[in-house]
Amino acid sequence: MKNIRHGDLSLIGIKKLPAKLIKSDTKVLMVGSGGNDHSITQGKVYLKKDNPSAKWGGQILVNLGAKGVKNPATLVNHIGYVVAPKGCLLLHTDHGEKKKGKTFREIPIEGIFGLIGQVEDTHDGMKAVVD
Repeated sequence: MKNIRHGDLSLIGIKKLPAKLIKSDTKVLMVGSGGNDHSITQGKVYLKKDNPSAKWGGQILVNLGAKGVKNPATLVNHIGYVVAPKGCLLLHTDHGEKKKGKTFREIPIEGIFGLIGQVEDTHDGMKAVVD
């Protein structure tokens, strides 16, 4: 179980999913700041927009077994979960290994992750991380 930073998306490794989530009908985890999709080749995605009655936030991720989270309050933009089986690839046009003849860059992932849209605290308030 590990954490992965993928541009303006973070995948926080957790031990289990919360109960009673509804699977989203997509392989897109998030549309990035440049308008490009962060997506997976296989697995299950559970987005906040499809699960309004579920509890969300950094402390929920810690309760689900997240490691390496020093301050759960910083995980303010919790947007969903993904279950990535062996062989799953995380895809984006800018992040990961570029293979000849392929449009997307690839990162192999496996496990259960909470999805966090990265934000930064500035003098003008919270804003999305732009990579």
